[in-house]
Amino acid sequence: MSPAPTAAAEPDLPLAVTQLMKGVTYQDTHEKAWRHLLALQAQVRDYVAVLGLTVIIDEAEGYAFLRQRP
Repeated sequence: MSPAPTAAAEPDLPLAVTQLMKGVTYQDTHEKAWRHLLALQAQVRDYVAVLGLTVIIDEAEGYAFLRQRP
């Protein structure tokens, strides 16, 4: 019988959102949060929209941040 998958292998929405709330998330500096953010883009967008925010992700440059919606 194979071991159950660990929770660490699954994308972590709270980690991605918390890092964005702290400020700009950089691919190089926040590698784990960046991976989770990319894997959960739709969920992150939905979550922060409730707070009146939008997430800006620039995959080419390797950064993401939150912006207040007008």
